[in-house]
Amino acid sequence: MMDTHLATTARYLVEAAKSGIPEESRTKTAHRYFRRLLSIGVPLSLLLALRGVSHLRKPPRSNRLGSLLIEDHASGPIAGSLKRNNAWASPRKQSPGRLTMLASLVKSLSGMTAAYRHAAPATAFDVQRVLKLLSYYVFWHAVMRSDLPSVAALVRTNSPRRLALGAAAAELGIPVLVWIVERQSNRPPAPYPVDAQLCWSSKQSDFAASLGIVAARMPVPMKPLRTIDETSLRTGKVGMLLNARADKKRLLDFLEGLDRNHAIRNIQVRPHPGSGMVQSDLPSVAVLRDWRQPLPDYLDSIYTALSMTSSSMTDALMHGVPVIYRRGLDDIDDELTGLLAKGIIPELRGDDDPILRLKEHYQGQGFDIASFSEEYTADPGEESQLLMRYLPRRQMADR
Repeated sequence: MMDTHLATTARYLVEAAKSGIPEESRTKTAHRYFRRLLSIGVPLSLLLALRGVSHLRKPPRSNRLGSLLIEDHASGPIAGSLKRNNAWASPRKQSPGRLTMLASLVKSLSGMTAAYRHAAPATAFDVQRVLKLLSYYVFWHAVMRSDLPSVAALVRTNSPRRLALGAAAAELGIPVLVWIVERQSNRPPAPYPVDAQLCWSSKQSDFAASLGIVAARMPVPMKPLRTIDETSLRTGKVGMLLNARADKKRLLDFLEGLDRNHAIRNIQVRPHPGSGMVQSDLPSVAVLRDWRQPLPDYLDSIYTALSMTSSSMTDALMHGVPVIYRRGLDDIDDELTGLLAKGIIPELRGDDDPILRLKEHYQGQGFDIASFSEEYTADPGEESQLLMRYLPRRQMADR
């Protein structure tokens, strides 16, 4: 039997977790009851049906903007693009009726069963993620069958809800328009067909074009780099950007060393959503910030940022926040964004004073951020032309 878009997406979700989420977080997650029921002979199709009806009591809401179906109306990239092109309005909330949801569940059940088997989730974390994907697939399938959209728009992440929208749209032959979140990296090809992509850098645009995807870059506002104020930095204006693979013990030792050796305290730590970090994981000299806080708001509150390898470093530089890279706080040997290799950001080694190292790098005569800025300089017309191609004409103002 040929793999469906749903089955391919379910397998992709499991494989992505293996490379992006630490093993500790994947294995400690609850939801083991599902696998126990399977082990005693309860039919998989029955369990998936029971999971699928979870949305019948209170179905989620989709967001409609004209005939555009948007996964997350509050998403910064989507709202920013549409506002810049006079195509934004308050989205209309929409939920399918319970009978429509039930019909979608019945119609999708055999495909969901095949998709679960194809995904072969091996840990409780994987089981939970695949079940979420399948239940959201039923929801999106019902949404689109009750009111067929012209385009499905989503931000390209590994969220089960977002992936489910792409899979459901592809199954129904609805064009998929995606926005890229990461400023630097190229995500692997989507597990379902993507018609068009809005991205940040010329490398991302070229990568999408090599996959046969219509691509355009979004104009990026670049703020001038902030002055490195030593007094402010030693009194609570230093940030710390983490990735999902942060080693808590090494991080704790590093933060305590900043206090002990350089009197840097009140460090504002922004965790990765997948880290599961809590305040008690950090020393008293650090403050754990809420990862749900919009990144621009967090960056407004700091003057400079320490970081392990993370795409957020690029966001920080665009926001005018000088960044310094620290190796050895995770299990990733190299700085993967390329910013260090290009000489755009410095590296903090040993017990060096990060503030002095920042001043030496960013205020030195050899520093030039032009190559970084050029990578993200785009003609606003690129974005407009792509949107005019895929959005209904009545939704776009005359330009």
